[in-house]
Amino acid sequence: DVTTFRSLNPFTFKITGRTQEYINAFGEDLLLSNVQNALMKTNQSFDCSIRDYTVAPFYINIEHKGRIQFAIEFSKAPADISAYEKLLDENLQSENSNYKQKRTNNLALTTLQVIALPKGTFYQWLSSKNKLGGQNKVPRLVNGRKVIDEVLEITSSSQS
Repeated sequence: DVTTFRSLNPFTFKITGRTQEYINAFGEDLLLSNVQNALMKTNQSFDCSIRDYTVAPFYINIEHKGRIQFAIEFSKAPADISAYEKLLDENLQSENSNYKQKRTNNLALTTLQVIALPKGTFYQWLSSKNKLGGQNKVPRLVNGRKVIDEVLEITSSSQS
């Protein structure tokens, strides 16, 4: 677990995430607490709520610069997903100075992308992994594409 000390006298701390839940594909050092705080602020502004989500890097290739992708299953979706993406990107920059640095003038990263998923997508993904039940959770931040690609494959196959 990752902890943050709140006070030294008396000792108090807060568990802010897990060491395996981070993204550092471009030097942005995103932690789960950065993402959660940015999402909470953005959701409040748009009066929306999230059922489940996962976040992963979209790697640089010949055609595109890199970016961070959010696959989100909303309980209550924002009316304007483009405006939501823009504010989430701004909030994430204010939460994480390394991310902000990589986003400055689209240096290493372009604006993040939010992919709104149909209801039940993460349930289907967990079911496909035989991981239904209270002890199994969707990985929030993954420093690779495996989870998000599997989740997106579920949505593309259900739309076919």
